[in-house]
Amino acid sequence: MKPEELKTILEAKNVEYLLPTYVDMHGVSKSKMVPIHHFNRMMSGSELCTGAALDAFEADPLTARVFGPEMHNAWLDFKRQEWLSYMNHVADWERRRYLKFF
Repeated sequence: MKPEELKTILEAKNVEYLLPTYVDMHGVSKSKMVPIHHFNRMMSGSELCTGAALDAFEADPLTARVFGPEMHNAWLDFKRQEWLSYMNHVADWERRRYLKFF
C-alpha cells in the first residue's frame, strides 16, 4: 500500500492523530502523537515527525490554556532549541557506525 492510500483510508475513518514509533540513536524505542495533517512530513522521516509534534503543540489551544501563555511559549522555545541541538549532535553510536566507511 502506498502512503497516499493509507492516508486516505485513515482520513475516511476520521483518524485525527497517529502514534508513530521509532528507535532513537541510543537504541531506545519511542513514539509520539502526531496530527494526521502532518502525515506526509511524518512519512518523510522522524526529524520531521518531531517538528510536526512541536507544531501541533504550538497550535493546540488546550496546551496554551493549560500551560498559560508564558510557560507555553517558554516550553516550546526550549523544546525547539533542544531539538536543534539534538539534530546538530553526532553521537558516539553514529561515529562508530558510520566512520568505518571512510
